[in-house]
Formats: sequence, C-alpha cells, structure tokens
Amino acid sequence: MTAADDNLDIKWRKRLYRERLARQTAEKLLEEKSRELYLLNLDLEKQVKLRTHELKAALVKAEVAVKVKAEFLANMSHEIRTPMNAIIGLSLLGMNAPIDKQHHYLRNISGASESLLAILNDILDFSKIESGNVKLELDYFNLDEVIENIAMLFTEEVRRKALTFTIIQPSNLNVLLKGDALRLKQILINLINNSAKFTHKGFVNLEISLISQHEKEIQLQFAVKDSGIGMNEEQQKMLFQSFSQADTSITRRFGGSGLGLVISQKFVELMGGKITCKSTPDLGSEFFFTLSFEIATSGKISETSIPSSAKKTLLQRLAEAAESLENVRVLLVEDTPLNQQVASEFLRNAKLHVTVADNGKEALAVLEQNVFDVILMDVQMPVMDGFEATKIIRENSQFAHLPIIAMSAGVTLDEQEKCHHVGMSDFIAKPINPVQMLEKIKQHVIK
Repeated sequence: MTAADDNLDIKWRKRLYRERLARQTAEKLLEEKSRELYLLNLDLEKQVKLRTHELKAALVKAEVAVKVKAEFLANMSHEIRTPMNAIIGLSLLGMNAPIDKQHHYLRNISGASESLLAILNDILDFSKIESGNVKLELDYFNLDEVIENIAMLFTEEVRRKALTFTIIQPSNLNVLLKGDALRLKQILINLINNSAKFTHKGFVNLEISLISQHEKEIQLQFAVKDSGIGMNEEQQKMLFQSFSQADTSITRRFGGSGLGLVISQKFVELMGGKITCKSTPDLGSEFFFTLSFEIATSGKISETSIPSSAKKTLLQRLAEAAESLENVRVLLVEDTPLNQQVASEFLRNAKLHVTVADNGKEALAVLEQNVFDVILMDVQMPVMDGFEATKIIRENSQFAHLPIIAMSAGVTLDEQEKCHHVGMSDFIAKPINPVQMLEKIKQHVIK
C-alpha cells in the first residue's frame, strides 16, 4: 500500500470516528429529550387528572350550593307567605266581624306583621353582614335593663307552650357597661327564640355567669339552655353556615328564616367572642358565648339613671314622644293612600297639623303657598321622587334649615347615604314606628 493510500485510509477512519461520535451524541441527546418529553407527559397527565378532579369537586360544590340556596329561598317564600296569609285572611274576616271580635283579629294581625318584619330584618342583617357593612354601636347600658326587656318578651310566649323560662344571673352585678346593647339583645333573643321553637316541654333557661371582673373590664358568659329535641353531630356541623339549616324538614315544621344563628355568630364575633353549641338528640341543646365589656362605673345604679322603656305601654310611649309637638306643622309627602292614612292619623292623633302631597312635584307647589316646621319625605314616588324634590328644596336658601326626614322601605346603607347626600336631615324606615317618627320630629323641630 502506497503512502497516498495510507493517508486516505487515515482520513476515512477519522471521518468514520467523527460520524460515529456524532451519531452517539445525537442518540444520547435524543434519549435525553425523549425522557424529558415522557416526564413532561406524565406531569401533564397528572395535572389534567388533578384539574379534572378539582373541576368535578367544584361542580359538585356549586350544585350543592345551588340546591341549598334553592331550598333556602323556598323556605323564605314559605316563611314570608305564612304571616302574609294570616294578615290578608284576618283582615278579610275582620271586615265582616262584629265589633267584639275585631280586637282579636287586629291583635293577631299585629302578631303576624311582627313575624313578617322579623324575617325581613333577618334577611337585611344577613345582607349587611355579607357586604361587611355592620358596625357596632358602642354606648353605656344597664345589663339588668336588657335582661328585663328580654324577660317581658318571652314570659308570655313560653307560658303559652307551658314551658319554664328562667333567667339566672349574678345578684351583685350592678355595673354600667359599655358595648352594643342592641346587638347583645338581638343575639339573646335569637338564641332564646331558637330554643323555644324546638322545645315542646320542659324548660328554656338564660344563664349569665361572671367569669372575671377587674377595675375597668368585666367578662361574662351567656348561655341559653333547653330541654328540646336536640341535634346530632351532623346537624351541629351545619349550624352557623350561610344558607344552611341543620335540617330543612325540621325548619319547615318549626318555621323561621334559618339566619338567626348565622347572624348571632357574626355579631358575637364582631364583639370578640364565638358561639359554641353542645347538644344531644332528645335531651336538649346549649348555646353559649363569652364577651368582655368595659365597666363605665361601679356601684349600684339608681332607678332613674337609665329609663326603662320596656315597662311603658305603647300609649305611654306615644304620649311622651308627642309631648311639646302640639300644632307642629308637617308636610307629609307620600304617594300610597294607605301609607298616607297610617302616617297622617298617627300624627293627627298626636295633635300635629298635617298636609299631604302625593309626590315631590306636588310638595314643591304646596311648599310655596304654606309654612311648615318639618317635611316627611317618601323616597320612591312617581312624577318626582324624594331625592329630586329634596335637591330642589335645598337650592332655595329659604328652606336651608327646614328639617326633611326621609321615609323609605329601602333600608340599605347605600340608600341612607344617598338621602344624606341630597340634603335630607334624617331617615325613618318603613314599616313606620309611630314612636320613632314622633321622636325624630321632636329631635329636629324642638330646639
């Protein structure tokens, strides 16, 4: 073999070596990429399975939520229609009843109306809680007064069911506390209502215990106990959940909005506590919570330090509210004839002078020709609503300080703020509370 052949053979071998090395490198790279692709595929399959599982779980959860809300709305419809049926039916019966029976019908109509209003208030409170618009109103209050008021509310009700209603509280608790007395009362009323509803025989007790007391703070435990139907563990897990009731069949049997416990829990949490439940089927239930209050003062509280409105009849409270209001001139702006009658008769019975306008436009015309001490202004009206009428009135410097009190069935915070924004002086929620209406007028008219 010549030198040229040897040189050619060396070049061929080098080329063969390079090709083999390149092929091995390519095969190794291909193997690595194939492995990476395989692992990515496995991970993708895993993620797809996980996502599919999550979507299925979310779908099931959504279907359950839809079902629960549907049941809740059906129950709300039932609860609203029940007192409405009583109101309409008793009203029709009262039209044809002799005088001696009419008082009985009217008393039952009033009771059904209060039940309906309680349901609507529950729905409104729940809506405020969901939107985060609930704020505590901290002020000084007498706990004995709150408890006395609750006792008066429930003594007659439990007597009708032949239940024993007992309130147990520390005998030496004569201190003035600072907190939200209205919310505390609402919580206790909800819990006692709940216990009384599910208790056929035996007792319902409200027990207040002193946990600790220092110079400036006191800690109290509130417990509502009953000998009612009780609950099992599964039913207890459903408590305090929005749109959930321990047992919808039981709710249908006993009534109620199913929101009372949710609202109570939220209010207790706002106050820094938590409601706990202990219950045994057929043996009864106990709901309890602990709250701390600032002590405003110590020692015995005099009978006159805080007036006891709970002891006064409606006629007495109306007389007090109407004091000094005789001959006050009121422009009542309201488009509904029945609402005109209700408000105007309450006012005239208190010896106020009332002029009625059907809408905002008519009110402006009446205001040009007459002098008034206060305007009660409905918000939603045809032709011209209360917002537009108030804006126009406030543009006239002559009426810059004329009190304009809004009246509205729309009691949301947004509507109240809108009333304030257009220049209204105050707000009264419908259904109208006659005592509150007179007190609002006195607040703005009597200086």
